[in-house]
Amino acid sequence: MQNSSDPVKRALAFIDILGFRDLVMSTSLDDLAPKYERVLDTVEAFNHPLGLGDGKAKLFPEATSGESWCLKYIFSDPLILIALDDTENSCLKLLVYAWRLSQVLLSMGMPLRGGVVHGELYVDTAKSIVLGKALTQAYDLEKQQQWIGVALDQSIWNRYPRLHESIENPQNVLNAVFPEYDVPFKSGELRKLRTLNWRFNLVAKKGTRTMFSNASDSSAAEKIENTLKYAKQIVASINIYPSGKNLPMESERFYVGSETPPFEHGDDY
Repeated sequence: MQNSSDPVKRALAFIDILGFRDLVMSTSLDDLAPKYERVLDTVEAFNHPLGLGDGKAKLFPEATSGESWCLKYIFSDPLILIALDDTENSCLKLLVYAWRLSQVLLSMGMPLRGGVVHGELYVDTAKSIVLGKALTQAYDLEKQQQWIGVALDQSIWNRYPRLHESIENPQNVLNAVFPEYDVPFKSGELRKLRTLNWRFNLVAKKGTRTMFSNASDSSAAEKIENTLKYAKQIVASINIYPSGKNLPMESERFYVGSETPPFEHGDDY
């Protein structure tokens, strides 16, 4: 993305690490700083193709090992991801990275919530300035949800209708990576939106529930239960462990556990 004095239109994801303030207040910096650095290093490592995967199917066959999937800004606990340009392919790269990032953060004990929108932005990469309607709308969408997860706003599909048409095809692996779901909101509303399916091709040695810490209050408990409800429905309705030569390497299995993979998923609930 080039610096410009003019606003641009881009896909943008706002992702917040939940409970981070409490973690900062209750954990010594001697313990927290190294853990946070590991999180940042891992987040950065996944913002690039992890391998060329010769002979494997790919979502992005043109990708090279040195490129980034998207722009990335980290301000303590919020992460802001911005597509490199306004093309469909760049938007999809952001979505795939955000999806994989959700798995990475959950595996590291960092529950997250987020919103992805398309809209107007001003971005100065040299000065790390990001502002505009897209950022505000993504922030608002994130704050309104009552779960651990990431919802995709309709503005994405309004801008990229062909991408949405492709994702709607049940034979497309992206249909399972970005499924529709009745996302719970703090207002009590359920809003049908596409989501980042962190449960897709994720194998947790000790099971899904163990990826979430014990709730500190009733609101946190509700978020966790809403999240596990999502996981249950996804497992029941989607083939979450696809295989075969046509499976894109960008969607390959992600293992969570201390043992060397492969291993089986633990008891979910």
